[in-house]
Amino acid sequence: GSTAATLTHSAVSAQSGHRVNGALPAAPTVSTVAVTSSPATGNTYERGENIEVTVTFSAAVDVTGTPRLALTVGGDTRQASHNRGSGAAAQVFRYTVVRADSDPDGISIDANALSLNSGTIDVANGSTAATLTHSAVSAQSGHQVNGALPADPDPVPVPAGDAPGPVSGITVRPQDDGLFVSWSAATGAVNQYRITATEVLGGMSSRSVQRARQPHQVVMYTEPPVTEILLDRLRLNTRYSVTVAALSSDGSEGPTSEPVTEMTGEAPSDGGADEAPSDGDADPDVIEPVPAIPFAAAVVLAALLVAAGVRRRRGF
Repeated sequence: GSTAATLTHSAVSAQSGHRVNGALPAAPTVSTVAVTSSPATGNTYERGENIEVTVTFSAAVDVTGTPRLALTVGGDTRQASHNRGSGAAAQVFRYTVVRADSDPDGISIDANALSLNSGTIDVANGSTAATLTHSAVSAQSGHQVNGALPADPDPVPVPAGDAPGPVSGITVRPQDDGLFVSWSAATGAVNQYRITATEVLGGMSSRSVQRARQPHQVVMYTEPPVTEILLDRLRLNTRYSVTVAALSSDGSEGPTSEPVTEMTGEAPSDGGADEAPSDGDADPDVIEPVPAIPFAAAVVLAALLVAAGVRRRRGF
């Protein structure tokens, strides 16, 4: 202690990485991360329940946007979104359990799982951003997850009174090149109507027997409240039998209506000469009529028959 130290030393230049502003607060840091919600029953969150995690900072922070906290649920990453707490130190993040979630060991949180997601977390005056690093949270046995619960309820049977009833009030009339069909709405749970038009085949000629065919049929559908339809794609000058049935969403159907028969219209004339159809185009179920005898020829034939009768009476 008899000799004092020499206190002289070299200068240290300004350090740009070590600025000082006593007016600014220190950056808030994460103090704790903890699961703070509880399952509705026991220790397992079911589908639709909310898991809440509280991140507590060393000072009050303001939050903008929707920062997120990544949770580990059964090996899968699930993002809990910021829910509430801006202006306070404790910030709550929430995740809602979905059917695919399952974690029998309990949820866990990796270290540094907090992200801004284009938002901000900073001190109250917005001048200093918070530090987001934090420790990991191990699997929480009191916070297990089973998204398969609750079990789906058994389907509710449709009461007999709600089954589709019969269709009534059917009217059918020719329109354009088809048939316009209307009907009264059926009672019960009607999902759609099925309208069926089936060709009514005529008498069987010899040619029909040789060339028998299936009747032409068209099936169309409408949905309530529509109770009318124009059936097109029908054959012209052809008689059809039309029925309507109401169908439910489960595929069951009400009674089919009584059939209504109507003839489609004829093809419009183009003003040109009639074209005789080829044998391949002829309707196999229609017997072609015998051509009419011209009037002049009929007069001559009648005169000849009269003359022949007179000659027989005279004995010629």
